[in-house]
Amino acid sequence: MKGKVEMSYKFIRAANKVEMVKVEINGKEEWAKCKPEVKAFASANFKEGDMVDFQTTKDAEGHYTITDKITKVGGSVSAPVEESKKTEAPKVEKAPFVPYNSGEYQKAKTPEESRFIRAQAIGHMTSRTLFSMSGMVDPNNIEEIIIKVYSIYDKIVK
Repeated sequence: MKGKVEMSYKFIRAANKVEMVKVEINGKEEWAKCKPEVKAFASANFKEGDMVDFQTTKDAEGHYTITDKITKVGGSVSAPVEESKKTEAPKVEKAPFVPYNSGEYQKAKTPEESRFIRAQAIGHMTSRTLFSMSGMVDPNNIEEIIIKVYSIYDKIVK
């Protein structure tokens, strides 16, 4: 019984601490997950035994989820479920790409800052390499491996 199902259910009660309501589905009392506003509305407007309508889905584990508004059968009481509000990601202005080797980038940094940035980059490359080699390296000679990997990257990044 996967997918959306819409029919009338007998309302039993709303849960105390979680966003769930207990309803009778096919003669069996079941808990159905719902949004906080649906739970609040149901506990304020329905009493045990009221017949209610709502759409529900049933997942592979057999858990129900209320996916639409909940209404009282034969009445005009209904709680709309708010649509999820779409928010746009903030617009980020990207700086134009400036290669590291271009004179413009190097003019922006002092020689000491450039050496420091380079050392950080090589250290990061070394750590990522060691991380990828975890389990293949003997812990007794890790210091030698670190020195060797660092010196290789030092030669490459000039």
